[in-house]
Amino acid sequence: MNALIGTKSINGKSNASGLRQLRLILVDSVRGIKVNKGLWSIPMGGIEVTSANDVVSIHFVNGMYSEPSETTEHGEAFRGTIDIEVPRDSTEQTIAINSYRGKKLIALIKDKNGTCKVIGTLKQPLKLVGINKESTNTWQVQFSTLTPAPSYYTDGISLFTVNSQFVTL
Repeated sequence: MNALIGTKSINGKSNASGLRQLRLILVDSVRGIKVNKGLWSIPMGGIEVTSANDVVSIHFVNGMYSEPSETTEHGEAFRGTIDIEVPRDSTEQTIAINSYRGKKLIALIKDKNGTCKVIGTLKQPLKLVGINKESTNTWQVQFSTLTPAPSYYTDGISLFTVNSQFVTL
């Protein structure tokens, strides 16, 4: 049994909840993803996109990620959900947020502990499932996916492959 399971700190560092960074990529812009299933990870540069412009950083003030398992008619599945609070209501913000309606996405997240994950797959993409305009001049935005396995880890969310060349964003 692994001694780390259920601990509140690892290497003397306490757990910090919440997200630090979020990047979104349209599935149509992804040429391929290299997965190391033995390590349950995607290596740095393991996501190939058509252009560096296809990777969009989303600015938010508060963000959370959850991935509970659930039982479906096909067996166990994992519901990856990203909830973010996007500041400032404006025409530009309304257009930007609503541009994700009906789109298939892959998200790259970095949490406040520095852990990076890839949420969604080419076959089970992330989708915008909720938008709520709050009276506090912010948007509550939710993205979600249902996958047959937990999300893959990655060493970072800044290195991609474009035309077989590494690109840092």
